[in-house]
Amino acid sequence: MLVLDLRKDLFLEVNRSGALLWELLARGTRRTELVDRLVRAYDLAPERAVSDVDLLLEELSARDLLEKPAT
Repeated sequence: MLVLDLRKDLFLEVNRSGALLWELLARGTRRTELVDRLVRAYDLAPERAVSDVDLLLEELSARDLLEKPAT
């Protein structure tokens, strides 16, 4: 999956698990559910799923591609 940030003319490529997480994030899915979905979809150890989710969230945040939830 390719993500295009038109504000910065930036392409970001994500793999299948990243695409799954992207779709879930677009629906407002919380971090704990993201981890659970990776564990179930890819038979990952929970520790690995936490690491993968956190890495993607950090990358998206660093690129200003995540919106803060409304409070």
